[in-house]
Amino acid sequence: MEIDPFFIQNRYNLAQALILQEKFEEASRHLDFILKHGLAKTHRYFNLKGFVLLWQHQYQKALEFFRKALAIAPNDSSVLLNVGTTLSRLSSFENAEWFLLRARKASPEDMMPHFFLIENAVRKDDPDAILHYATALLSQFSMISVKRYLEAPGKNLAFPPLEKNRIAPVIYQAMKKIP
Repeated sequence: MEIDPFFIQNRYNLAQALILQEKFEEASRHLDFILKHGLAKTHRYFNLKGFVLLWQHQYQKALEFFRKALAIAPNDSSVLLNVGTTLSRLSSFENAEWFLLRARKASPEDMMPHFFLIENAVRKDDPDAILHYATALLSQFSMISVKRYLEAPGKNLAFPPLEKNRIAPVIYQAMKKIP
């Protein structure tokens, strides 16, 4: 595909589309071009580059880009969610929880921060936190919408990687406790 190499919005959009196709290396090349030439004018470019690295399990590198995005947009729920998820993958559970709680506060109608708070608690092996966050999820969102997301096949590449197989059992267990 021939594009004006400096039309950064096209490169950004193409990178997003490539991510949804799991073509992370190709997406990364387009984002690297933008960042290398100093064309990133907003936090979105740093956030998306970190997102690609997160999906590639390059957590330390991802965190570097998320920190740049965070410096520009400290209250962006997507950046906060990505930072929290990455910190959880790095076993920095308390810091992850802090960012995930901020993501939930910044985007209260979004189910994803709840799922990642539960995943972080599972990774930390904290049964009280697991129950607390699962109950909070189920008090805010319908069981049908929660089940629909958990039972959807495949990966959701629009969000950070979520280990549904690890969180689904604890969420279903919490569902049984609700009258």
